Amino acid sequence: MMTAILMVPLILAVGFAIDGSRYYKARSHLQDAIDTAALAVAASTEQDDTKLRSQAESFVLANLLPNTIEGVEVASFSANAEDIVIDGSGFVETTFMRLANIERVNVAASTTTKRAPDQIVEVALVLDNTYSMIEKDPNTGETRIQTLRKAAKSLVETLLPDDPSKQGTTSIALVPYADHVNVGADKRTASWLQLNGEERSVTTGEGNRQCTKTTNIVAPYCSKYNTEPKTCTRVRDGVTESYSCPVNTTCAQYSTTKTETTCTGTDRVTTNYKFYGCVGTRVTGTLRQSDASPTARYPAYVETRQNCAQPIIPLTTDRKSLLDAVAGMTHQPSSYTALTHIPSGIVWGLNVLSPPLPFEEGEAYDPQNRSPRKVMIVMTDGDNTLVSRTNDGKHLEPSGNASQIENQINGVNEDTTAVCSSAKAKGIEIYSIAFMVKKEVAKSLLRKCATDGAHYYDATDAAKLTAAFSGIARSISQVRIAR
Repeated sequence: MMTAILMVPLILAVGFAIDGSRYYKARSHLQDAIDTAALAVAASTEQDDTKLRSQAESFVLANLLPNTIEGVEVASFSANAEDIVIDGSGFVETTFMRLANIERVNVAASTTTKRAPDQIVEVALVLDNTYSMIEKDPNTGETRIQTLRKAAKSLVETLLPDDPSKQGTTSIALVPYADHVNVGADKRTASWLQLNGEERSVTTGEGNRQCTKTTNIVAPYCSKYNTEPKTCTRVRDGVTESYSCPVNTTCAQYSTTKTETTCTGTDRVTTNYKFYGCVGTRVTGTLRQSDASPTARYPAYVETRQNCAQPIIPLTTDRKSLLDAVAGMTHQPSSYTALTHIPSGIVWGLNVLSPPLPFEEGEAYDPQNRSPRKVMIVMTDGDNTLVSRTNDGKHLEPSGNASQIENQINGVNEDTTAVCSSAKAKGIEIYSIAFMVKKEVAKSLLRKCATDGAHYYDATDAAKLTAAFSGIARSISQVRIAR
């Protein structure tokens, strides 16, 4: 009898512990649900408090698990320009505690969430459009440029919603870069450009070319060889390519006649020289490393084809034009191998954010970088492979022996770091992304470029690149739990 009596408090203690565990689980679950609801409501552009409360209630209920908590409701709700405050309540039906006449335990949770500030945000996307972007991700089968298009598209869609009424004060610029940056062919007369010649058509030749064929009898010679298939490799912009390079072996056919063609006169050939928008690096002093001296001209090139990436899109809220430009990014704008000069891309990222010339869409700098908040996103899939020629700023492959080439590339890397430092000195927030980059020197360069370690992403595959852009988009439009 005594044992049975003593067992009662023991059973109650165990029962209370079990019901208590269910209570703490329910309270944690309710807290998560109202936190999620508060974050969603804080990011909403809705201004009506009744509608906001309705949204909060829907989010809370949608995030509840069955058999965890009962009777959940938003007990109180308030919203102002800065905060969203939600108090939630519910209860847990007890099991063992009923023995002590406690049939339910009330559960409550509260949260305060800071709303996203209504601030001006300017974003420059400085994106690698070089030849190496042709390489494919082994997991997805997509080329790097295809993955980049998708990731950049998602960021633009996040920051510039389709519904104009939900768009805030964010504007975005796109700076594709490769060998050179393209400021747009329509800028040919801009005061900040110095063309290296006039646009013109040059015709050569008399147009009187005539050819005759003569067949002669000669000593037997091999007119056709047996060839042996052979594959050779070469490296272009960090990409190892394979190509067919067959070699001759034995003779397959002999001939005693040979036909020779003799020509006189010349063909008439017309060559068109145009400005396609391609610009180089300023060569005076250290202007290549910053946007200083806005009136100092950038060298621009009159050429026979477009030897640069697609044109810059200056800061804009035009969602469609940005999405079209992102979709049009390519690693081969005019069927040539586009190599890499990273500092020129960053310089023009700086130019589109700065209020003075060459582009004037940017607002004046805020020393605290709050309003406007200026953000630059720099992405590359490799390292610098081009250097700037000192006389005209054109970007060319380095030359000389291995040591000389290394020194020249080191100089371009130093320019890259200097340009990033110049941007950060103005308060610009820089995110940098290494996409499937293998060389540690290139990763180190991007780490130095970023605002801090949290702003650097090492995206080793397509999924990580997508996640990087998604994370950056969330950071730019972030709301947060305050309590």
